[in-house]
Amino acid sequence: MVELTDDNIDDPNISLDPGKIEIICQTCHNLEHARFGGKQQVYIVYGSPLSGKTTLVKDLMRHGDIVLDIDEIWRAITYQLGYIKPDNVRFNIFKLRDAMLDQIKTRYGNWYNAYIVGGYPDKYDRERAAQELGAELIYCDSTRADCLDRVALAGRPDRWITYVNDWWDKYTT
Repeated sequence: MVELTDDNIDDPNISLDPGKIEIICQTCHNLEHARFGGKQQVYIVYGSPLSGKTTLVKDLMRHGDIVLDIDEIWRAITYQLGYIKPDNVRFNIFKLRDAMLDQIKTRYGNWYNAYIVGGYPDKYDRERAAQELGAELIYCDSTRADCLDRVALAGRPDRWITYVNDWWDKYTT
């Protein structure tokens, strides 16, 4: 199936090819394109550092979705690499995170889906967050060894080994 756009609608190989047409009812069509007040969904994407959370969210998200990733807030505010987190701006970072979480919780705005990216190693903490936000949990399935291999492959500093090991030491299913 190929979605029709202004660029391809005049191409009969796309717009008139029966193999590229999906017949669905108007209600389903509107839901598929998040039209006319479709319900805003919230997903908490969790897992170990370097488990693939960001890659997964980039694969799942579409135009009009929002992503709340605390590491990205740190980078945006401090212009530092992801593992450099100056303690003196910690309260500012968390205030921004909390403001966005409140907007997601109250479904403020016209976004379609919200993805919250985080570690959430403790089962109680992640289930409480999911309950408060009306969110679905998505676990980035990986192993400690996979994540540690990615530390070396990505050329990350040695402290990432500590981040990965700390997460796995705290992880509860």
